[in-house]
Amino acid sequence: MRSCKEISDKLKEKGFPQDIIRTVIKDLKRLDFLNDLNFAKAFVESRLIHNPKGRAFLRYELFKKGVENKIIDEAIGEKISAEKEEDIAQLLAEKVWQKKKNVEVMKRKAQTYNYLARRGFPASLVTKIVEEKKD
Repeated sequence: MRSCKEISDKLKEKGFPQDIIRTVIKDLKRLDFLNDLNFAKAFVESRLIHNPKGRAFLRYELFKKGVENKIIDEAIGEKISAEKEEDIAQLLAEKVWQKKKNVEVMKRKAQTYNYLARRGFPASLVTKIVEEKKD
């Protein structure tokens, strides 16, 4: 699956004129071969399974792919609840925590915090998870 912008960019790269690109995009949408909402939902689902990230990072990735904010909000809202995002963050934090068991606790907490923050989890959630870690 691809977003409308990705298809448009690829056709532009191949040298097709803008009017042809618009017609192709319109026809693909009409035939329901191209649908940004379905693309965004499938993208989020895939990320949750293969490479879990927080809502902010997913939002950024979809935005880069040319998906409209309204569609991004709908797709992420449907696929990731606050509880699910917290569960994912907890799971990732535990993996990092276990991997770094030979590291001093404060440094380990910082590394776990940074790992989760880079993956788009909210600072408040990351702080809560890291503060709960003891060892």
